[in-house]
Amino acid sequence: MEVGDKFPDFSLLTHNEEEISLSDLKGKKFVLFAYPRALTAGCTKEVCSVRDYYEELTNRGIIPLGISNDAPKKNKRFAEKHNLQYDLLCDVDNKLLAQIGAYGDKKIYGKVSKGTFRFTFIIDESGMVRKIFKKVNTATHGEEILQAVDDF
Repeated sequence: MEVGDKFPDFSLLTHNEEEISLSDLKGKKFVLFAYPRALTAGCTKEVCSVRDYYEELTNRGIIPLGISNDAPKKNKRFAEKHNLQYDLLCDVDNKLLAQIGAYGDKKIYGKVSKGTFRFTFIIDESGMVRKIFKKVNTATHGEEILQAVDDF
């Protein structure tokens, strides 16, 4: 996935077990940020940072969405624990994550395993990828997203 590409079609359950698809977002700007694992320290910092900028993002017409390969039940606990106002998408089979390049081989402490990369995509009303973050500061990511949105 590169800037200028059309975002792939998808249909996934949210943490509330409601289905959301790309067609539901047609004509809307959205941010999709991938996080490796619900209820972990780094992912908590990231989702809370986006939560803290939720109002500013939505006031600019941006819909924030998180995505991981966690099941709806785990993501629901995560969302409730941290009072998240936005949906967490559950890509349990890693299909969309792999399609957008946010899932694959990761090397951690010298060991290679499959996992989710902490990538973020900003998508415009036409479904085109406008910005990709491949390096994320979990503590300030909400602000990073807001600044990127303001730049276009």
